[in-house]
Amino acid sequence: MLANKNKSSMTNPGCIILICVICFFAIVGCELAFLVIDGYKKPRYYAAINSFSGLDPAKDLRRPSLDPVFNISLGVASDDLRHGECVVPGTAVEVSYRGSPLASGNAVQLCAWPRKAPSEQSLVAWGRGVRLPGFRLDNLVADARRGVEAFEVTLQMPPTSDDVGKIVTCTARRVGDAAALQVPCDMSNMGYDWKPSPKDLHGGA
Repeated sequence: MLANKNKSSMTNPGCIILICVICFFAIVGCELAFLVIDGYKKPRYYAAINSFSGLDPAKDLRRPSLDPVFNISLGVASDDLRHGECVVPGTAVEVSYRGSPLASGNAVQLCAWPRKAPSEQSLVAWGRGVRLPGFRLDNLVADARRGVEAFEVTLQMPPTSDDVGKIVTCTARRVGDAAALQVPCDMSNMGYDWKPSPKDLHGGA
């Protein structure tokens, strides 16, 4: 009799519905927890300056204006479990020294798969007729003579239909320091209405 009662209670439609409801909310709860945890994983951007020209302290830095050229490597990686990350078309790249712009260029689209090795691209940023404030030029000359000059690389990424605009700032980039591609840059989300405003460093060219 007792066995029959237990069997009857297990096949009761109300019990079956209750079990289904509990399983449903358990699955939904796990999915939401997964999304919350996964949402904290920000993309990683990298930048390294491979080489440069036009900033020789014995020759170029004696001139009133500069024509620097920087060969740059950019990298992007995604730690997200399901979504990749891209450097989008129209991304402006700027190289500066202690906040004073020296050169600029444009990146092409570069995308990384989720949880894969960073994707990389090379580009050239250049300037023509760039003038630095006197005190900043003196700083650059002093650093260049000691071989300790370091630059900032900034990316201005326009918003897309799927993502907000971003500013990526990579500080203290030494020329020829390949390890810089292992040091993530700082990233700020700028919203969907923000637009990049790169400076004209090409002398109107």
